[in-house]
Amino acid sequence: MEEDFERAVEDGLRLSKR
Repeated sequence: MEEDFERAVEDGLRLSKR
């Protein structure tokens, strides 16, 4: 569960940093 959260956060930051 924690891994999913960390992965989602990284993906979100990457898409937001576009």
